[in-house]
Amino acid sequence: MTNRWIINSLNEDQKKQQDEIAKQLSINPILAKLLVQRGITTFDEAKQFFRPSLNALHDPFLMTDMQKAVDRLNLAIGKNEKIMVYGDDYDTPDGSCIRDYIHVTDLAQAHMKALYAPSSGHYNLGTGNGLSVFEIIEAARRVTGHAIPMEIAPRRPGDPPRLIADSRRARAELNWQPEFENADAIISSVWQWMQKYPDGYQDK
Repeated sequence: MTNRWIINSLNEDQKKQQDEIAKQLSINPILAKLLVQRGITTFDEAKQFFRPSLNALHDPFLMTDMQKAVDRLNLAIGKNEKIMVYGDDYDTPDGSCIRDYIHVTDLAQAHMKALYAPSSGHYNLGTGNGLSVFEIIEAARRVTGHAIPMEIAPRRPGDPPRLIADSRRARAELNWQPEFENADAIISSVWQWMQKYPDGYQDK
């Protein structure tokens, strides 16, 4: 059986296109390579391909809440003093906002599968399981073994109580299934990486 995920070599021009796309979109070079091989060779073309995801990443609610997950682990390695929780009186079981946290590996896998979809389409990506801010904090405490102090702050204007993705279409049409579907699995993966690279990837 032929492996549809085999990545062939690029010529010099394609390598330049790969490097430019990876740099400007801040994506994995392998994913950029797949884009180039599919004929997506410019930043503008790649930006259109990733437009829904880029919109999500620049959404102040989604980006800030995903950043909180990283901030909680930064506490465990001594980079932050405490985590701010904006509101504990929402109409949710524990009073904190609920979000659909997705692991970056699952996000990348979905995009790679979409490159081979029979037609263009829009897909929501997420686990479909909402996790509250307090649940993420408790998961980070369990995984890291650190107390992770927090402080309750006033609500942010316009912050919705719940944001959960309906990814049924992606699962059905792309045969995509998230590998990391609970808080402990996501946090454990990120925690292992942060312990190995506490300052992120550094240019040599």
